Amino acid sequence: MFPVEQTSSITHQKRSREDSNNSSASTEKSSSKKQKASNKERDSTTLKKLIKELKDDSINQELTFATQSPEDSYTYLYKEIVNAETQNDTASQNVLICYFQFGKKISERLDYYKNEKKYRDRMAQNKVDKEIKEQLPEEVNDTTRWKQTERARKIYDLFFEIGVDKIQRVKSFSALTISKLSWEKIDYIVDSFRD
Repeated sequence: MFPVEQTSSITHQKRSREDSNNSSASTEKSSSKKQKASNKERDSTTLKKLIKELKDDSINQELTFATQSPEDSYTYLYKEIVNAETQNDTASQNVLICYFQFGKKISERLDYYKNEKKYRDRMAQNKVDKEIKEQLPEEVNDTTRWKQTERARKIYDLFFEIGVDKIQRVKSFSALTISKLSWEKIDYIVDSFRD
């Protein structure tokens, strides 16, 4: 058995550690709440920026340059940057179009199974999932296939509702960024076009 002084010292050390741990946990919770609030603000800013971009009617306006300058001039280098960014925008838009088409095919097949074959929603979804799995290469695992189809469905639903022509307006958002939006945020964007 421990002497009384030693027991008291051990108890005091335990309490000190517990108080320290509780303080650390409290700080972590507070930090987590601040981070969540910051993420909500950033999400809101991102959504507003995407909506603004999608509503911009001045799409694909070309920059015009006076005369072609030597390769080391600022004008030439700037033009090269603009060309590269335009190509990047075009590539991003092409990815969005591909996802849109993939989502469209999924939607059409779901409608087919629901309307023509009279399957319930879940059974229709299973049939479409099976079709996709059979047609994709074997090396595409279930997780990758699920992520790709979810991206396609979100992108399709968004641009089906607001207009596929809006894809041309997207400049600073990738298909991945848009597909990471929650369904609620996609509904929010769609609703902003109804106002």
